[in-house]
Amino acid sequence: MKILKPLAIAAALAAAVVPAQAAGNTDTEFLARVTPVIAQNCSAKWANDYDMQLYCRQKQMKAVNVILDTRHRWLSQGQEKSREEIGIMETCAKKWDSEFDMVVYCFEKQRAALAELRRQDNPGQQSLNKDSDDAAFWPESTKLTPECVKEMYNKQTDKFESAKSPECKANSERWFEQVKKNAANPAFKKRLLDITEGR
Repeated sequence: MKILKPLAIAAALAAAVVPAQAAGNTDTEFLARVTPVIAQNCSAKWANDYDMQLYCRQKQMKAVNVILDTRHRWLSQGQEKSREEIGIMETCAKKWDSEFDMVVYCFEKQRAALAELRRQDNPGQQSLNKDSDDAAFWPESTKLTPECVKEMYNKQTDKFESAKSPECKANSERWFEQVKKNAANPAFKKRLLDITEGR
């Protein structure tokens, strides 16, 4: 069965550099456009399997939220700093259209690959370039946000607790999954060693 793909996300990406005060309206319009498309795609793909339809919708909406979070970061950075990432996102959007989870996966892989290429082109700065390390080890939306750290940290006990809000629960799950991936990465272990030894 053919999956309906009537919508590309280019419009939202083009709006990535609009003034910050327009961000909320653009988000609302984008969500209003993509929500029915996601529902159609998931219904077409999973027909009578309602459990999978629900899972499909949740997975796609999670990816849409990552795209919107990325756009908000671009708004705060400005067009010049974001131009390269916008180009990557547009390429991934053209390739995957309304399969938003694949758009996000493509974007994160391409962004990490670009950071790795830059590291290889500048070997003397490999362990000094924090931004590149962040991009390689913590792809978009896998870092704990400052708001979630604040929510989870209990000053009285000096310990971290489980996240309470749905946003922070999702954020902490993504972070934990990335920690597991990073733990198997020798470059990440070396980076931790460099930090602990003050290199």
